Amino acid sequence: MSKTIGPPTMATVVTTAEFADAAGVERQFGLKRSFLYVLKDRGVIETVSLRDEGKLRGKRLFVCSSIRAYLMANIERPKGRRRSPKASSGRPKSRATKKRKTASPLPPELAEGHTEA
Repeated sequence: MSKTIGPPTMATVVTTAEFADAAGVERQFGLKRSFLYVLKDRGVIETVSLRDEGKLRGKRLFVCSSIRAYLMANIERPKGRRRSPKASSGRPKSRATKKRKTASPLPPELAEGHTEA
């Protein structure tokens, strides 16, 4: 009894990094470097700075679990059935479309009780 063996298949390895630099975060999550620094400055995500003492430059790594937590907290969930928008011309409504009080040609004391004969 012989078995036919097919061609070798490649194993799929799924790894999730604990830390990544800005380029790695962009590849994994699609977040740009400038936005990562905004989130870091707001205290929303965690980072680690690798820099030797006395050196001006170093390497900033972002904690991937904090980025995942941020993304999960900002998932948009449907809020019930949405009504379809009414047909419009595509232009935003301007303030000029609101009803405005028009000035009466008569003085205020005459305009209130004025009836035409």
